[in-house]
Amino acid sequence: MQDENPAGDALVAQHAVRLWSPDRTDLRRILASILLDDMATLRRKSLPPDMADGWDESTQLDEDGLGLDSLALLGVCSRVSQYFHLHEVGIEDYLFVRRTFGEWIEIVATSIGIRSERLTFQTSGGSGAPKPCTHEIAALLEEVDDHARRFSGCRRVLAFTPCHHIYGFLFSVALPRLLECPVADARAWSPGTLRQALQPGDLLIATPFLWRLLLTALGSFPPGVTGVSSTAPLPADLRADLETAGLDRLVEIYGSSETAGVGVRDKGESHFRLLPFWRLEPVTGELARMIGGAEIRLTPQDHLVFADGARFLPQGRRDGAVQIGGVNVFPAHVAEVVRRHPAVLDCAIRRDGEASRQRLKAFVALRPEGIGEEAVAKDLEQWMRERLSASERPVSVTYGSALPHDGMGKQIDW
Repeated sequence: MQDENPAGDALVAQHAVRLWSPDRTDLRRILASILLDDMATLRRKSLPPDMADGWDESTQLDEDGLGLDSLALLGVCSRVSQYFHLHEVGIEDYLFVRRTFGEWIEIVATSIGIRSERLTFQTSGGSGAPKPCTHEIAALLEEVDDHARRFSGCRRVLAFTPCHHIYGFLFSVALPRLLECPVADARAWSPGTLRQALQPGDLLIATPFLWRLLLTALGSFPPGVTGVSSTAPLPADLRADLETAGLDRLVEIYGSSETAGVGVRDKGESHFRLLPFWRLEPVTGELARMIGGAEIRLTPQDHLVFADGARFLPQGRRDGAVQIGGVNVFPAHVAEVVRRHPAVLDCAIRRDGEASRQRLKAFVALRPEGIGEEAVAKDLEQWMRERLSASERPVSVTYGSALPHDGMGKQIDW
């Protein structure tokens, strides 16, 4: 247990207040991102990221404008209140009464001006319902302060991730604010527009899934462009291909919605390094840090293998067992068995059905040179019968050419 440092905590808090001073442009971007995300969920389809470009402060959010009925509007109100902690100030009800985009920006700005100590993000919901993850703003900005030194030469941030997610917030809202550099949402830019716009000093914020798309679309990068990658492991071959294509530097961030950033791996480094405010507890394997004078400890979502007290490599997620008919079943094992079939390119396994009647379901991506879906389905059924128990065998199998992913490259349900 580290000694408490009230003076140091006070300095961090003052630093957070100084840094967390979003202007209306920041709030507009975050609110628009939350609204688009909720609207996409309600409509069960993705929406163009530049859809909000046509909104102004008079845009109606209800059925007379964006088309949100009273129930949908109530849901978005709750999410915005949760995100900015409006309930701690007591003005969350104004969101439901005042229904223009500009009024919502003003309500959030008023709340932040009175009290702003925490933000609550959500997980992607790829493994079920999204889970709220609350973070102290002082802790988030302590991380951003470290990144600001790492990217001090940045002249502009180009974001390819939604800014209301924790990764997008840290690198496309808080970091540009601290570096005092412009930021642009480049998700809707065409390859030609992006190719012409890229310039030395640009910092591109993307995920491994998006980095592969960018590499395919652009082919090469001009000198002096830096990239950041997070939310999923970056394949070594993709990193090598990006460097060959001229990307000057690619920095990987290891973390999650629950932890924020934990480690960083810069160009030429074989291991991630813990960010300076984290430390390893060698006996328990937990990670610990001080926030607001109190120590927090957590178990990372992956198995981390440490080379020393600061350098580590993730070695697979801590996937636990699920109960199917009272039997412990490991979805990762089932997926691995299915992947061994010669016609299978990849496989995802999830639980399906009500809690008391849950079984497993599978999404199987087939190799393009295979024998056809109907023939594979028959052969794969026999393959699973020979290798998996009744509780382990998926009762529903969906076939496709690739596993389903969202715009962030996160695997989604089917």
